[in-house]
Amino acid sequence: MESQHKHPSRKPTPRQPFAANPIVIIGNGPVGVQAARLLLKASRHVVLYGDEEIAPYNRVKLSSVLAGQQSWDTLESDLSERHNARLQRRYGYAVTAIDRKNNSVADHQGNIQNYSKLILATGSKARIPAINGHDKPGVFTLRNRKDLNALAARQIGSRHTVVVGSGLLGLEIARAMGRWHAEVTVVGHASRVLNHQIDDFCGALIAHHIQQQGINLVLKEEVIEIAGNTRVEYIKLGSGREIPCDTVIFATGIIPNIELARNAGISVNRGIQVNDQMQTSSPDVYAMGECCEHRAQIYGLVAPGLEQAGVAVHHILHGESCYQGSMSTARLKVLDEHLISIGPMGDKTPAVSVQNAIFHDPANGVYRKLSIHRNRLIGVLALGEWREAVRVQTHAFEQQPVYPWQLVRFQLTGSLWPQQTSQSTADWPANATICQCAGINRGQISTAIQQGASDHTAIASATGASTACGSCKPLITELLGNDAPATKEANAGFLAVSALLAFITSLLFLSPIELPYQHSVQTVFQWDWIWRDNLMKQITGYSVLGLSIASLLLSLRKRWSRLTNLGAFNIWRLVHLMLGLVTLTALLAHTGLRMGSGLNFWLTFCFIGLMILGAANSGIIARQHLLTGGTGRRIRAISLNWHIYLLWPLPVLLGFHIISSYWF
Repeated sequence: MESQHKHPSRKPTPRQPFAANPIVIIGNGPVGVQAARLLLKASRHVVLYGDEEIAPYNRVKLSSVLAGQQSWDTLESDLSERHNARLQRRYGYAVTAIDRKNNSVADHQGNIQNYSKLILATGSKARIPAINGHDKPGVFTLRNRKDLNALAARQIGSRHTVVVGSGLLGLEIARAMGRWHAEVTVVGHASRVLNHQIDDFCGALIAHHIQQQGINLVLKEEVIEIAGNTRVEYIKLGSGREIPCDTVIFATGIIPNIELARNAGISVNRGIQVNDQMQTSSPDVYAMGECCEHRAQIYGLVAPGLEQAGVAVHHILHGESCYQGSMSTARLKVLDEHLISIGPMGDKTPAVSVQNAIFHDPANGVYRKLSIHRNRLIGVLALGEWREAVRVQTHAFEQQPVYPWQLVRFQLTGSLWPQQTSQSTADWPANATICQCAGINRGQISTAIQQGASDHTAIASATGASTACGSCKPLITELLGNDAPATKEANAGFLAVSALLAFITSLLFLSPIELPYQHSVQTVFQWDWIWRDNLMKQITGYSVLGLSIASLLLSLRKRWSRLTNLGAFNIWRLVHLMLGLVTLTALLAHTGLRMGSGLNFWLTFCFIGLMILGAANSGIIARQHLLTGGTGRRIRAISLNWHIYLLWPLPVLLGFHIISSYWF
């Protein structure tokens, strides 16, 4: 692992010729690099300090490297070489003091650097609870490359790792430490995992997924002691329970790095205090990211830090900007599960009256929840893949209205908008945000592509998109041009044949063909008794009704979590289709292919329309692996929506049909 992380020292000659009073940035994490990128784009001279002697890297993705999902090179986020004339990289020089009187900083080598403006992006350090044994050998955190190397070496030798903290970082570390088949236990003090981002139901879903992956989960417990003679041997919980282990990793939050500011006489509280322009109590000094505190709040996510960088740089360059705070947003990947949490969710749910709309599709691992206040979207929680995620996030940021018909569509299909209107990212408006972390819109990325950017690396270098959490990469892939076909559906052949048979049978009802009545009562076999005999009419009629209800009840597989594990979803889909075929057979026996007249005609027409659209939807699912460019998804979305819409008038039409049959 060490050889994978080696990089040549980038220590510069500190007294090389440069602008007398550049803008100095302390901290070369994602937020500091973003500020430098924006200033260099405006042709300003920048000195960028970093404690480590290596190129800047994205600390958000350290757990992905530990899990073997990404290489170290994918984390590096150094600035383009074309900025060399206006940029001094001082990687490996730790700033030790700020002299506000003389507008200068001093590093650990004794070098003095003047500044016109100073930006503090010093980040944070891991919070380690003050419990007995927290400093024993075998106790780790994950905040930098040194921590990563230590844990990478420990991965192979650990037999039982305990991760303290059930937040995002704790879960990701747990997944990574189980890579070499060590036993892993996560201990959390809250009643659910990710208690700040999700609700109880979503927490139960994720907890189930965690345990399925072989990770032990201990909630509503606190570690009170780490015990062992010379190194970690076990932990002791508040309940008195002891868990044997050889490795303990703390993922219990952060502590902002405020010492540099405090020693310089800059106002601090939990973080470095800033105003709406991101200025500290010293007007020429700005702070941003995890080290700063704005309106009594510290944001522990990268997206608010990038937004703060934009505000601070704009104020430095133009003198006008205002930061109103960031909506709490987390677009995360937890143990291979995509999770989005926007706005007031989990423990942050406000006391105001909020309407919640929920869609649950357990077969596909999908759970979505919208929080609406005064008809406006204020919060989103989504587990599982969601193509509308970026659009929904923008909708929530702007607190746009959600209309009743959109809520009906959401609760039926899981989408706020007709799916065909949001399938192609290339069709989005130019100002639609693609990368929420860096605030990069579709127009900027399209421009970069037109100017020659042909892959993710080139787009990231040109715009900064996908350099933080990386969750926008699928959208960028689509903009670059992704015509890959979908995955082949299980039992696709049988599904296609069944769908074709249902489609052809349904079309027979719309054709001029009608099964004839007998012309003579003397014929031995009277086939028309099936739709002439009153008892048979009731039998076939109620068979159609019963089969239709049974088919509808199968949709509970998506809505009722207790049915989640009762067979694979593709089997339920086949059963639904076969019930449709049997229902068509009963309808043929009931009507003799006659559509009827008046309300009976509309009832039959509605019923046959349902069957045709359902068969078309099943056929597209069966053959979607042969379609490219989103064609299959669009046709499937249209057929599914109309299949659902045609369900609505059925109860009324059936009611009139049954009443009229008995009345007359």
